Amino acid sequence: MLSIENFRKRYDDFELDCTMSVEPGQITGIVGANGAGKSTLFKAILGLVKGDSGRITLFGKEPQQLTREDKEKIGVAFTNAGFNEYLRIKDIVPVLSNVYPSFEKEKFLGSCKKLNLPLDKKLKEFSTGMKAKLNVLIAVSHQAPFLILDVK
Repeated sequence: MLSIENFRKRYDDFELDCTMSVEPGQITGIVGANGAGKSTLFKAILGLVKGDSGRITLFGKEPQQLTREDKEKIGVAFTNAGFNEYLRIKDIVPVLSNVYPSFEKEKFLGSCKKLNLPLDKKLKEFSTGMKAKLNVLIAVSHQAPFLILDVK
């Protein structure tokens, strides 16, 4: 499912060097101190950061080769989901429905209720914990077989 071979990314005062694989059905945690390169690695898997050397493949393809259909198989939760802070959950539900054909709207809304996430409150008014819950819910709400959860 995921293969990382000698992936390297260098910045001025930092170097990431990683080799690993994740097979279907496997749960893998990446643990490290702040600045260790966890988020950089996740961004590289998604094709948002280009490495200096090495190779990453997900679903047998390099990140730049992933199609829209491939990307729909990935659930992602970063600390910041990227939604405008003035939106409310009820505003982002139609966006999620359009982006992910397999978005489970009723299940998502039920989970929001269960986790006490208000549909009418602006995201900027959410606590850090509420935002983390929402980001994870978004990541798992469309039956993605591959999840990247990078939340604090």
